Amino acid sequence: MRYRYRHLHASATSPLKTAQKIILLVLCCGMPAWLPLAAQGIEGSWKGTLKVSTGALPLVFHIGDSAGHLVATMDSPNQLTYGVQVTTVTFQHAKLQLELSPEMIRYSGQMNETSDTITGTFTQAGGSMPLDLARMALAATAAAGHTQETHD
Repeated sequence: MRYRYRHLHASATSPLKTAQKIILLVLCCGMPAWLPLAAQGIEGSWKGTLKVSTGALPLVFHIGDSAGHLVATMDSPNQLTYGVQVTTVTFQHAKLQLELSPEMIRYSGQMNETSDTITGTFTQAGGSMPLDLARMALAATAAAGHTQETHD
């Protein structure tokens, strides 16, 4: 038992002692609140609202991974349209590019540092308008799950 005790309490300059200090620091101080968001990447559901002449048009993009490639679908709940396949999805250097070829839709946006919003531009058939997306909470995403909203 003495060998094990001495081994666990190595000198202050050993890698084991350094690792123990780092673990203790994280446990005592906690992880920064922004770390889990920054580590999330682009995957998830993102909701934004287009301001159109007839009012507001909410859009939701669901982005995921399939065999190492990004895939996405788009919902337009007010138009009762769900699961429209996004043709092209790219995300590099915090910049998101989406394209829906048959619908002539493009979206280009820049993710903020906390990974919770994307500021961008929605383009369809040559007309462009701002569209900012906000990451939906996991519970909201599950609840939305391609359900139709009712309006009174």
